[in-house]
Amino acid sequence: KVLRDTFERSKDFDPEAFFKYAFGVTVINGKPEKVVLEFENNELRYVLDAPLHPSQELIKEGKEWSQISMEVYVTHELVMTILSYGNRVKVIKPASLVSSIKEASV
Repeated sequence: KVLRDTFERSKDFDPEAFFKYAFGVTVINGKPEKVVLEFENNELRYVLDAPLHPSQELIKEGKEWSQISMEVYVTHELVMTILSYGNRVKVIKPASLVSSIKEASV
């Protein structure tokens, strides 16, 4: 059935602000968290060339492993993305995300 209804976006809606901390398309009610991931340097090159999130920053460089941080909502999409890197990534913080990754890896 074809409807004649039209969509009008609220003038108060700011998509940039709404999705600022989103990882993927999921936006949750809650606070974003500082996520720190440690990548094997061979994998890190790809993560730096194609950042996981606009807030991503390189915070520590090492000989074999380096760390990035980003400010995001911890969502299922984030967990699935981290798991896709296998043993080439370690979650440093937050503790809740470390637990989620351990549970999903079993």
